Amino acid sequence: MGKVFIKRLIIIFLLLLSFGLFYYAQFYIPFKQANQESKGNLPDKGVDDKVALEAAGKKQGSGSENKSSDKKGGVVYVIPNMEKIEVAKDIVYKTDNDSVLKLDVYHPLVEKSDSKGYPVILIHGKTTDRKFKDAKYFTSWGRLVAASGHTAITFNWRSGTTPKDISDLIVYVREHADELNVADDRMSVIAFSMGVEDGVREALSVDTDFIDSIVAYYGKMPMTILENSSELKLPPMFIVKAAYDQYFPSDSNDEFIGKVRALGCKITEVVHSEGKHGFDLFDDNEQSYEIIKKSLEFIKINSKN
Repeated sequence: MGKVFIKRLIIIFLLLLSFGLFYYAQFYIPFKQANQESKGNLPDKGVDDKVALEAAGKKQGSGSENKSSDKKGGVVYVIPNMEKIEVAKDIVYKTDNDSVLKLDVYHPLVEKSDSKGYPVILIHGKTTDRKFKDAKYFTSWGRLVAASGHTAITFNWRSGTTPKDISDLIVYVREHADELNVADDRMSVIAFSMGVEDGVREALSVDTDFIDSIVAYYGKMPMTILENSSELKLPPMFIVKAAYDQYFPSDSNDEFIGKVRALGCKITEVVHSEGKHGFDLFDDNEQSYEIIKKSLEFIKINSKN
């Protein structure tokens, strides 16, 4: 009887253990992940843009045929002559100990001989890839901006550790405008993901008078730039949100937008109703095209050419 009783206890224990493991895997872990996403919490020290974009790509479905895969990892909105754009690559804009930071310049096909190109600075998000400017995702954006008539400038910066690289890049562009064949008294900024918070803050720390507009794609706007609101001259802003962004909920900038509008600053808010983080790369549909197109038109309208 004693052995039978012990066997029954062991069986009951194993059944309870199995049930507990099943419950943990099926309910607790998904609940915890969903809770983190709903609060906009990011893994570890923040989302790595390269990892996030790869993850979003996998969620699209592996091996499936779609327009995004046909474009080989580039921006989904394509316009004529993007492949004809000439690029001046790997211009060193900063050296810091062992770090050599470089930029690329994408020149529009037709530049007026009597004027400089209008510079648009593209700021990538957080990534451990120190050559992210060379990724197809970013090179395609450079070509898109240049084919739209502006001079696109992409660059590598030490995201997550040295945001000052961004302001140093802007200072370099202004000081070497003749060499780069761009205007030194006006520019626009497009920032992505976690590059929004650092990028906007650093860009405005240099000066606000020469920045004509800021476009922010699915990232958190820095509340700190509103601390001296009485002295602010904020440029027009185009803030893009994605309804299904797993890193930055679509309401993450509501407080910022409300305060900026209260200051009388020009701000345009756009939400991709079906978009995820990185929708400009993965959500190949008319809504993505329209948002990207409008963001480029916003720059053109507000540029002081």
